Amino acid sequence: MFWGWMRKVVGAGLLVVVVVVGRSGWAQDISYEVRDGIFPMQKGQQSGWQIQLEGVDKSTVEKAVRSWLKDFGGKVSSKKGEWIVDDVVISAISDHPLDVYARVDERGKHVFVYVFFDLGGSFLNAGQHPQGWKQAERLVERLGVRLYRQALEARLRAEENTLEKYRKELEKLEQEQKKLENAIEECEKTIEESRQKLAENAQLQEEQKKKIAEQNAKVEALRKKLSEVR
Repeated sequence: MFWGWMRKVVGAGLLVVVVVVGRSGWAQDISYEVRDGIFPMQKGQQSGWQIQLEGVDKSTVEKAVRSWLKDFGGKVSSKKGEWIVDDVVISAISDHPLDVYARVDERGKHVFVYVFFDLGGSFLNAGQHPQGWKQAERLVERLGVRLYRQALEARLRAEENTLEKYRKELEKLEQEQKKLENAIEECEKTIEESRQKLAENAQLQEEQKKKIAEQNAKVEALRKKLSEVR
C-alpha cells in the first residue's frame, strides 16, 4: 500500500490537491480534493475554494469547519446555510478586517466544503490579490488535511471497535471449544469406564452361567433320586 500526494495547476489560478490512497486497503474510499474556482454563495458567484470529501460524515465535517472558523478569533454566526466569521484580521492575507464564509453541502457520497474570503468591497481572488490568495490557499489546504485526518481517525476508531468485537467473539468461541473438549474428554472417560464395566459384566455373566449350570445339575440329580423313592 502506498500514500501519494499530487499537486497540479490546471489553467490559470486553479489548484488541485489530491490525496491518493493505495489501491488496496480499508481506507481506499476516504479521500479529499481541494480546488479553487468560482462558486455560488449568498452574495452571488464568487472566487473561493471547494474541498470535496468522500467517505466522511457531514455532521462531523460541519463541526470541524465551525471549529476552524473559530480559530480566526471572531464570533461565528449562521445565515442562509452559511457560517460567517466577521471582521477578523488574518495578517497573512490582509492587514484589514475581513469576513470568512463557509458552507457544507452533501451530494451523493460526497461532502463539499466551500470557503470564501470577503475583503469588503471585493472577494479575495488570485488576479487582484496574488499574495493574499496564496496564503489563503494554504489555510484552506490545511483545513482539507484536518478534515481528511479526522475522517481517517474516525474510521480507525470504528475499525478498532470492530476488531475488538471480532476478538471478543473469537475469545467466546475458544472458550466454547474448551468446554466442548472438556465435555468430550469426560464422555470419553465415561465411555472407557463403561467399556471396562461391560467387560467385567460379561465375565460375571459367564461365571454366573457356570454356577447356574452346576446348580441345575445338582437340582436334576436330586429330582432323579426323589423320583426313585417309592
